[in-house]
Amino acid sequence: VGHRFAGCHVDLPASFIIHLPEPINRHVTVKGRIKHVLGDSFGLQFAGLTAASRTLIRRYVELRVGRQSAFGHMQNYLRNLFGARRVNG
Repeated sequence: VGHRFAGCHVDLPASFIIHLPEPINRHVTVKGRIKHVLGDSFGLQFAGLTAASRTLIRRYVELRVGRQSAFGHMQNYLRNLFGARRVNG
């Protein structure tokens, strides 16, 4: 896999400090692994996340992207793009 983490041990357990900016404005210490997703994309796989950390992270994500699903976001995007209106029935 060609990526900027070449030669790094990305699938090993590690601790991370994540800063959740405003409006949460908190630091969360978590354990997990850096995982290869696709191409040069990587993500963090959490391990043993506490309920408090999970709540803070979930709240931050909800505030950033809303509670709507990815499918719902795509529907709204297409509606806005093509000027379509929701049809009931």
